[in-house]
Amino acid sequence: MSKRLNDYDKDIIEKNFLKEDVQIPECDVNSKIVMSNTDKPDYQWIEFYNMTETKDFPTEFNYHSPTHYMKRYTMMNGKRYYVPKEIVQHLTGQCPYNPNSCMIPNYGPVRCEITGGIKPGIVSYSPKYQCVSVSGP
Repeated sequence: MSKRLNDYDKDIIEKNFLKEDVQIPECDVNSKIVMSNTDKPDYQWIEFYNMTETKDFPTEFNYHSPTHYMKRYTMMNGKRYYVPKEIVQHLTGQCPYNPNSCMIPNYGPVRCEITGGIKPGIVSYSPKYQCVSVSGP
C-alpha cells in the first residue's frame, strides 16, 4: 500500500504539493462580466379577481422562473395591474410546468380501479383566481 502525501513530513508536502508553477492571470477590477437578461417579457393589463372566500384581503405571492426574476406581488380583488403574461398563466392554471399551481381541488366520489368500489378523491380542479384582460389603466 502506498503512502499518501499527507503522511509525509511538512518539507516534502510543501515541495511536492504543486509540481508545476501555475500561471494565475491578473484580474482587472473594471473588467468584471455582468450577466443580464435582455429579453423583456410580454406585459398586459389585467383586472384581478380572487375566487376564494378571502376577497377582502390582498393576495401576496413570490414568483420567479428562468425568464422572470424573483419578485413579490401583492394584488387586491377587482384592481387593475400591469403584469407579465407568465404571471397571468401561473394565476389562471395555464402554466405548462405546474398546471395545478393556483387551482383548488374539488373532491367527490371516485371509482377505485382495483376493487371497483367508490372512495373519495379529486374529481376536478377549479381556479382560485381570474385574470380578465383589459385595455390600459
